[in-house]
Amino acid sequence: MSTDRFVPFGLVRPTREQVGEAPRRFIGPLGEVEWHEGAHRFVATLPGEPTRAWDGPLDVPDARFPSVDSRWFEVFIHEDSLDVITRRGDDATEALAYGFAKQCVYAFGNVAGAVAEGWFREKTDQ
Repeated sequence: MSTDRFVPFGLVRPTREQVGEAPRRFIGPLGEVEWHEGAHRFVATLPGEPTRAWDGPLDVPDARFPSVDSRWFEVFIHEDSLDVITRRGDDATEALAYGFAKQCVYAFGNVAGAVAEGWFREKTDQ
């Protein structure tokens, strides 16, 4: 499952450097942020293996979350918005990406519009 969290820009579009600094400040020593030129996005990589607080009844793995061996979220810069993306993220990575996207609303976004839309537009593909 992947989730896209779209944060529409306000009156001023931030620079790539400003966008890149945001996840670095947000996650601090919890991970590393790098620009991936070929993919045109920042990737925030977090340490440790993905975990789940609960796998479901009788400890049957949750089929919605295929096994992956790393944690990360992506920040893609569109012309009029940011897209904070998780792909098969565990619960902690999903929560961190959600919190980061919410902070981007304050830093870069149209706060009045975002509040009216429930902070940001979220789309989940299963």
